[in-house]
Amino acid sequence: MKTSPLISKIVTTVLSGLAVLGLSAAAFAWAPDAIAATPAPGEDYSHLEMAYGNAQVALKGQQNRIDLAKQIAANVQTFIDAQKANGKNTSSLDAALANYRAQFASAQTAHDQAASVLSTHAGFDANGTVTDSTQAKQTLRLARDHMRQARTLIASSGRALHAALRVFRQANRPVAAPQP
Repeated sequence: MKTSPLISKIVTTVLSGLAVLGLSAAAFAWAPDAIAATPAPGEDYSHLEMAYGNAQVALKGQQNRIDLAKQIAANVQTFIDAQKANGKNTSSLDAALANYRAQFASAQTAHDQAASVLSTHAGFDANGTVTDSTQAKQTLRLARDHMRQARTLIASSGRALHAALRVFRQANRPVAAPQP
């Protein structure tokens, strides 16, 4: 069965038009969204603004944990000094405490970087309102990454110090006198 040249041209034209529309829609979907970089009136960026506020609260909480880590280091040093006074070998604890202090110094550096990122608040105004969503997202990502790094350093060094203390205490348990 032969189709007429007119029907053939119509089908070809329609299919070509659909292909062009499909390609332009795909190109539009993959194109960078420059319009969304600046908030349009009526756009809702409350989730970014809430995340910014939460990041500031988390930053304060993390500084409290870093301060607590410093207090723990002081307490462990007091314990080590008391054990040395009793004639115990504390070299493993000294090494663990030195590592702990070095790690939380690195954690403080990462924390300070997160604080710097949040204080420059790129993408946010002084009130925490989004002015540029792309920069705001980048600010939140950078702050999160630095805070995550600080948290990881604090947690891993804390576990290592705790393990060293546990091993020391098990090795230096008082021996009970035998009962007659």
